[in-house]
Amino acid sequence: MLLTEKQSFYLSLIEQARTAGKPLKQVATENGVSPVTLYNAAHPLRRKGFAEGSGPSRAGFVRQPLAAAADERIEVETRLPNGQPVWLRVPASQLSAVLGVLAS
Repeated sequence: MLLTEKQSFYLSLIEQARTAGKPLKQVATENGVSPVTLYNAAHPLRRKGFAEGSGPSRAGFVRQPLAAAADERIEVETRLPNGQPVWLRVPASQLSAVLGVLAS
């Protein structure tokens, strides 16, 4: 995809900011460009796939590893003959055995 002369200029400023670790506002001011103009030019460039990932905005989400296996436990509430409530966390695979014991 070809860029216009202005888009190429703004893209070079965005890349300059990224490599120098400076905010876009500072790079715009140093190059005599309105910060608003540079921000407005950066948005469509990023949307088109240019100037990907600059600064802390891309680090907003961190990939987290998934747990090895989900702890599939079922919470069971029952009452003793005297009315006292009892809560149990039972593995799903053992639920039928526990219900059988509770029913007897």
